Amino acid sequence: MKQMKRFVLSITAFAAAVYASVSPPLTQVYAADTRPNFLFVYADDQRYDQVGVVQREQGEKGRYPWFQTETPNMDRLAESGVRFRNVFACSSLCAPSRAAFLTGRYNHENGIASNFRELPLTTVTHSSLLRESGYVTGYFGKWHMGGQKVIPNFDFHATLIGHGRYFDCPLIVQGVETPTTGWVDDTVTDYAIKFIEQQKESGKPWSVVVGFKSPHGPNTPPERNAALYEGKQARSVPNLGVQAIYLEKQGVPFKKEPVTEDGLVAANLDKFRCVKANDQNLGRLLDTLERLGVTENTIVIYTSDNGFYFGEHGLGDKRSAYDESLRIPFLVRFPKLGKAAQGRIVDEPILNIDLLPTLLDYAGVPLPEEIQGRSWRLLLENKTPSDWRKSWFYEYFAERQRNSRVVDVTGVRTLNTKLIKYATKDGVHEDWTELFDLANDPYELENLYNNPKYAELRRELEQEYERLKKEVRYQIPTYADRPNWWDKGLPGSEEEASPKINTVINEPGIRLALTFEKDTAEQITDSSGKGNHGIPHGNLTADKGQAGEAAKRFDGNSFIELKKTPSLVFAGIPWLTEVVFKSDKPDGVIFAVGGKSQGYSLRLEDGKLVFAVTVDKERVQIASPEPVSGWVKAAAQFTEDKKFILSVDGKQVAEKQLLSLVEREPNIAYRIGADSDTETNVPAFTGVISSVKVTAYPLDSQPPAKTRPNRKNKPAQINQEQQSDVQNPAAEQSQTSVKKRQSNVSVKQNADDSFTVIENLPYVKDGGIRQQLDLYLPKDYETRTQPVPLIAIIHGGGWQNGSKDMPKFVDWSRFFAENGYAVAAINYRLRPEFLLPVQIIDCKSAVRWLRANAKKYRIDANHFAVMGSSAGGHLSASLGTSAHIKEFDKGEYLEESSAVQAVVDFCGPSDFLTFRSGSENNNLRAAALFGENANNDDLIKKASPLHTVTPQSAPFLIVHAVDDKTVRIEQGQNLHEALKKAGVESYLRELSSGGHGSKEFSSPETKKQIIEFLAKQLKK
Repeated sequence: MKQMKRFVLSITAFAAAVYASVSPPLTQVYAADTRPNFLFVYADDQRYDQVGVVQREQGEKGRYPWFQTETPNMDRLAESGVRFRNVFACSSLCAPSRAAFLTGRYNHENGIASNFRELPLTTVTHSSLLRESGYVTGYFGKWHMGGQKVIPNFDFHATLIGHGRYFDCPLIVQGVETPTTGWVDDTVTDYAIKFIEQQKESGKPWSVVVGFKSPHGPNTPPERNAALYEGKQARSVPNLGVQAIYLEKQGVPFKKEPVTEDGLVAANLDKFRCVKANDQNLGRLLDTLERLGVTENTIVIYTSDNGFYFGEHGLGDKRSAYDESLRIPFLVRFPKLGKAAQGRIVDEPILNIDLLPTLLDYAGVPLPEEIQGRSWRLLLENKTPSDWRKSWFYEYFAERQRNSRVVDVTGVRTLNTKLIKYATKDGVHEDWTELFDLANDPYELENLYNNPKYAELRRELEQEYERLKKEVRYQIPTYADRPNWWDKGLPGSEEEASPKINTVINEPGIRLALTFEKDTAEQITDSSGKGNHGIPHGNLTADKGQAGEAAKRFDGNSFIELKKTPSLVFAGIPWLTEVVFKSDKPDGVIFAVGGKSQGYSLRLEDGKLVFAVTVDKERVQIASPEPVSGWVKAAAQFTEDKKFILSVDGKQVAEKQLLSLVEREPNIAYRIGADSDTETNVPAFTGVISSVKVTAYPLDSQPPAKTRPNRKNKPAQINQEQQSDVQNPAAEQSQTSVKKRQSNVSVKQNADDSFTVIENLPYVKDGGIRQQLDLYLPKDYETRTQPVPLIAIIHGGGWQNGSKDMPKFVDWSRFFAENGYAVAAINYRLRPEFLLPVQIIDCKSAVRWLRANAKKYRIDANHFAVMGSSAGGHLSASLGTSAHIKEFDKGEYLEESSAVQAVVDFCGPSDFLTFRSGSENNNLRAAALFGENANNDDLIKKASPLHTVTPQSAPFLIVHAVDDKTVRIEQGQNLHEALKKAGVESYLRELSSGGHGSKEFSSPETKKQIIEFLAKQLKK
């Protein structure tokens, strides 16, 4: 943090220069301007009840009693200001809600109907109107409208790109990408405080927006809060057991949230730790106002962009129209109003579109006619208007969010009732329509729409729906970003993978050619015919190349930016980038595209050329062995066989194997001569560039045989018996040919054409390379009418090595496929970077993904088995016994079950308590597996299959060698006895020879027993 503060101080002079130059035109002259300042702070995905004062008010109905005193600064606003109890988002989704706050208009009119649009620069916002009237305005933190970098209508901004990241997040500071250190919302608060401090002597009122990233997923709190609330659980609520009607009507399987005898359920504690951090930073902002003596004349507002489901109606996320999604916290303090605005609660409903009218009201600025919101100033001042709204309209437009099954949603809500309608391209689904009496049914359990007793209420709400629809001028905007399934009907009717990225994937040829011959001051001309013209930034000047050809000189502060276009997307295809240059300095970025998740870059470092590639957050690089000098032709290439190659002047100087090509289109486009968030610590290029050329190649239908190396962390000590699970399959040659390809996903036929292999399917959205699986399917799976049972195979390797590509696991997969089963070979994240129980969480995610996609691959979702050896045996056993431990079910497809119907466990550990005590004779200890949680009995038991056995556990076949010195046979014996005691079918095969890597695991006798066991469990 000290380092961050030093950084913030270093921008003071720059910021002061910016502020000094701000002199917006005034539409009105204010003498001795004493209008109020505005501090608007909003969180991302914070529920209305994630506030201490709300939990105290709800008492025994509050879901999180342990959180009653954890937001003292939010409570401070409530006690000294006004708490609005019924505040709603007109569309409960991040970017649309943010746009509604800014514009005072519904999303069908303001240009933002999804998370993937940038706010038009000409949009009228509260900031643009306040600036015209003499306010100085600033925006700090999460903006999140597409990947927008140019923030309209604010004098100063320091914003995240898209979602940003929780630690060391680069910010766009006045249009310049700027590295930072520390937890992101601490950094954002630093910038906001510095801005507020510099307004004290300006004589002008100011308006500041602070957008926290937290508690949005991946819910990563700062270190100071990481251990808070350990072991806490939430109270159950009735609607955990009721499925959302739009999922029910789509046939999505539903499993009720397990509830303990005490009526408790698992809670996402990291989300609360993030909210706690929000409160801490809110406190810093409030303390700053007091320190500067501006508290009295500053209106402070704290809220969230939307609510969030914590399992209610079987849901996570937001989007749809139940109250957990719509409702947001809303706290307002304006000390100048005195007692009229202190410690009060307001129940009249207000909307996010009401912010702009209210700020303008207090600033004395006329309200434009097109604004749809209404000022709540009189409500704040305890002067409730007689004509205040009694109802309001809700809208959500189905967007291309991967895996979302939410269709178009519209509705009307009053204080006590609600009507919800659902529609697809074909129109409204009348049989899905919902009507709730909120006064008597606050959990929205009973749909009254077809209940004749409520026919009059239905008629009234239908009329109100039509009235409001007309009043807000509702229409489906042309800028709605529709999902893949939209034109096909309902979700699930088309593959729900990420949107197709490269529409010209099979078109070889030059995609970009910059030769600097026909450039203008506004454009660097692309002569490829693809129209990928560049935008010059900084002092780019004309120069000459080695042979006198046109060139551009870069001064270390200049660069060329390229817009994102389909022809410049390189995900999943062979690709060559060539640059001819002469550098004046030994360090500098030559080109860069993408960021910390996906992308590649070419740079100079100590005179050497460095080619770096990032695939799914995994970064690798190669470099020239010697420094380069003079005129250089550098070539950075991706090949079909997943290699990346660096060449200098036509000669290959370095090569490395990738697990896959870059998988997805990066959010950030090319920059030539500077950083694009890939090389944030490398200076921009200084020197001359005479040409840049990018070429794409077609995918060969018969690529050369290729290897699939095993990615692994540096292994700890592994004994000889463990080594059988830590083989490197790099020498294994593929004997299959490519049938088709999607990104790095490939579909292959085996040599005798008896089954199909689909490789590298991601089972976690935005996950890493380790969170992928391979499917082995009957060759006719696409035309089969009957689904087949599935066997998931999980590799071993001490939770730190191994791969789904290991030869023996490939052999097992083929064996089961040839016996009429579908097979999934699963990878998972490895230690020491990821400690237990992360590996269990990954395997459960894989099982849920397989169930969610079972129909597509003709898999029988009700008949899943799992098999693994050593660490894989432990993970398989965990899947068989821990379905009731919901804290291990995280991520997507939570409506799907992670339970399996049969387990084959080869020599897997079952009781990690013995690892901690040292009674196991092996090189692993609990500290190596669980890190700082090595003494957490509760967690270790939950990760130990022996301690999670219930009568509902899956049937087991346990195979263990008597002489196993790594994982002693007692581990298997004790698990077998615990299963039998619980009434679970279990078989124990004790092998008389071999150790931890016994060859008898794959003997004909063992295989025969496995096939008989699986047939009994899965082919009933």
